[in-house]
Amino acid sequence: MSMEAKRQKYKTKQNECVLMARVSSRDQEVEGYSLPAQVRLLKDYCLRKDLTALKTFQISESASGKKQRELFNEVISYIAENKINILVCEKVDRLTRNFKDAVMIDDWLEEDERHEVHLVKDSLVMHKHSRSQEKLNWGLRVLFAKNTIDNLREEVDKGVREKLEEGWLPGKPLTGYKTVGDSGHKIHVPDPQMGPLMRETFELYDTGNYSLKLLVETMKEKGLRTHFGRPLVKSQMHRLLSNPFYMGKMVWKGRIYDGKHEPLISAALFERVQQRLKRKTTPKYAKHNPVLKGMMHCAECGGTIAWETQRAHWYGHCNHYKPCGQKTYIRQETVEGHLLKELSALISPSPQVIEWVKVTLRTKYEADMEARLALRKQLKDRYQQLSRRMDVLYEDRLDARISVHQYDKMHQDASNEQKLITKKLEDFEEDYLAILEKGIDILDLSQKAAAIYTSKQDGDRRAILRDLFSNIRLNGSFIEVECTPLVSAIAKKVTMEKELRNTFEQTNNGKITDEEFVNGTISPLWLGMRDSNPRSRDQNPLPYHLANPQ
Repeated sequence: MSMEAKRQKYKTKQNECVLMARVSSRDQEVEGYSLPAQVRLLKDYCLRKDLTALKTFQISESASGKKQRELFNEVISYIAENKINILVCEKVDRLTRNFKDAVMIDDWLEEDERHEVHLVKDSLVMHKHSRSQEKLNWGLRVLFAKNTIDNLREEVDKGVREKLEEGWLPGKPLTGYKTVGDSGHKIHVPDPQMGPLMRETFELYDTGNYSLKLLVETMKEKGLRTHFGRPLVKSQMHRLLSNPFYMGKMVWKGRIYDGKHEPLISAALFERVQQRLKRKTTPKYAKHNPVLKGMMHCAECGGTIAWETQRAHWYGHCNHYKPCGQKTYIRQETVEGHLLKELSALISPSPQVIEWVKVTLRTKYEADMEARLALRKQLKDRYQQLSRRMDVLYEDRLDARISVHQYDKMHQDASNEQKLITKKLEDFEEDYLAILEKGIDILDLSQKAAAIYTSKQDGDRRAILRDLFSNIRLNGSFIEVECTPLVSAIAKKVTMEKELRNTFEQTNNGKITDEEFVNGTISPLWLGMRDSNPRSRDQNPLPYHLANPQ
């Protein structure tokens, strides 16, 4: 190669450069000074300066902060790997947004005296031997660029906080919700398709019959999808089930806010799901698992009864996780036979009696509505009174009539009382709508449990055992069953009903009809006197005398 050719190649190499364009705001990216316009400006500059652009990097402000840093690092890496000496950018705030990036540029310039940064609109060319005035110019512009980003971040944080205080979640909606409204006034509302599926997701997991893996598969088949149209994976499912947004709360940077969006589930359901998620292991039921797995315990040590198969039969025994002398093995059929007797003991001799009880309970609860509505109105009036008080406190603080310390304390006291009132209002609705219906559902289930249990469908049988029995224990060759308080009350009333019916029939020398028995005897037996404090029945949806038999 001739000397002239070598000089020409060296000159070409010296004139090679990389272009970097960045839009400083989303508005500019969409409406104003676009990336293509910047690229044209930089290329025109290269033509005037006889520079050859090898590659153009474009960084969009709409990209995430992490993505922007990755692109900037890619620019620096490309320059180093290809031994490029010149980097061309529109101006300082398009090149660097923080001191860390500025240091990287400074280090690169110090590596080689041929390295240059051309800032077109700033009329500035930085290199190793730049004058002190040029370095000061560069430093000041970096400082202003950093200030611009910090100010933008403050404004964004301020807007986020304001939206949270107003009760709305910033950003994209969670699965089960969609965004409505115009720019600046967007809110999240339940999605008509995915919302009911997310509610069903919580309800299914609450049954205890689903592991996260099985729940993911089940909801995939039912059509639950993310906003991108993809089914959920296990980690996503866990995050969604743990998010209080679905019960009306919002968590942002560790702080909980009250949301104005429509909840998909109740607070009680959310708390039950959290308790299941906190367990070390979630129940996973294989196709051939015993129906009683995880539901029986040793009466001596309290350990879980383990199950194993022998000759096509399931046998349960203490797992001896703790020191225990119980050696008994018991067949599943034996346990189920005893459980069926317990379930049969819950059945009233007359279906008409149970229907009458359910109707009467609903009627009695509906009679409480006037008092309930009056109490709810008092709570809401008190909430509004506290809001007005907080407004007055703010005005007093502005006019210096009270100190900052007094304002903070009085405002906090009022805010805390408002939170208690909000909780009472939530419990108010839950008490009437959920507890009553749950009690009636249990009463209805108690009459059908024996028939359902014999259907041999494990999911239904597990649900029955979970809802009606609080504990099933193995004590030697005996089975000890502990019913829930409500089911115990039902069993006692059914026994008393049978004894009373027999007594009446013997006294009257003949059978008594259901109508005669209900009208003449069943009312004091099942209902008795009403509870004097209906609001105290938080745990027992039936009247006190029924849930607490003497």
